[in-house]
Amino acid sequence: MKIVRKFIILIITVCSIFPFAGCSDEPEVTVPVDKVLFMFFPWSENLSYYISRNISDMESVVAQHGLKGQRVIVYYATSASEASLFEIKDKGGHAETLTLKDYHDFSATTPYAIAEILGDVQTYAPANRYGMVVGAHGWGWLPRRNVSKAMVRRKMGLDGAPLGALTRYFGGINYNNQIDCRDFAYAVELSGLHFDFLVFDCCYMSSVEALYEMRGVADYAVASAAEIMIDGLPYAVVGEYLLGEADLKKLCDGFLAYYQSTAYPYATFAVTDLRHLDHLAAVMKQANNYSFPPEEVAELQSFDCHVSNPLFFDLGDYGERLLAADEPLKSEFLAALQKAVVYEVHTSNYYYSGCPNPPAINSCCGLTVSDPSSHPNAAGRTSTSWWIATH
Repeated sequence: MKIVRKFIILIITVCSIFPFAGCSDEPEVTVPVDKVLFMFFPWSENLSYYISRNISDMESVVAQHGLKGQRVIVYYATSASEASLFEIKDKGGHAETLTLKDYHDFSATTPYAIAEILGDVQTYAPANRYGMVVGAHGWGWLPRRNVSKAMVRRKMGLDGAPLGALTRYFGGINYNNQIDCRDFAYAVELSGLHFDFLVFDCCYMSSVEALYEMRGVADYAVASAAEIMIDGLPYAVVGEYLLGEADLKKLCDGFLAYYQSTAYPYATFAVTDLRHLDHLAAVMKQANNYSFPPEEVAELQSFDCHVSNPLFFDLGDYGERLLAADEPLKSEFLAALQKAVVYEVHTSNYYYSGCPNPPAINSCCGLTVSDPSSHPNAAGRTSTSWWIATH
């Protein structure tokens, strides 16, 4: 298996050096730097305008604060089959972009395609350490699927959507433009990379099922338990915390403060130490010897407002209620959860596109779980690595 993976990585590297897609410029730097921030924006359909603005905001951050000794590489898809890889460069008070590679007839949705991109990043920007930001739609651990027309219309502010607000939720709306969490983790593994951090500027990605898939490819993940408003991360405000020695706590604080000051003051963000998820899973395996009373599911904190059938529940609230009769194991669970979620922020309410009024947040540990859900879309949770490890 190791020989096969090495062969695949070799192929990816060779394709990066001699790509069928043309390079408009040769890389200026071949000597490894200490750190590279890679910003990955796959085709996300109706988010294109907002992601383009996110990139411009990051350019303004580089112009204002400099690169702090690192490089910033961006993959930006302009359609389902066209994309470019470019670098944001500091030109002494202003930022410029340098195109490294153009991708034609290319879809970044399979593990091998994503691994090719990550191979290109390593070729054009060799470094000792890498961090990554993913900006797209997102739907937690749920398998690739076509989002219903009703959901699309709600998110686009049609059909009398509550508040008329737009949010972003990994990939696009159409099945063909989506990326499965397990495929993404496998792509990183194929590339040979290991990230210091993954920041998901996507809805619902602080799902323990989703992040458990990432535990072998990154040390930390920053993500939201709920929907993220369509503006996404306010890079002009928090982008500097991704440069130099990334400050993920200040990133969360800046995210919270920004949205608290807007007309849509709804935000949840958390930093998860992925290296502690295996221990959390081991404790949850013991906890799952208990059964959760179905009649109490409606009392759990959820983040998607399906009154009788939520998909995403607060993991802390669920674990404490599940272990109400076992104080020692409940204490062990809370200790494991505290080690896993090292920082968390949230507003007093969360936003869900299908709710007439933003529901209150009474419990928020920073991670969600779908174990108690009876929603039809939750049926696939039994095939996730998290479920297998905890049942």
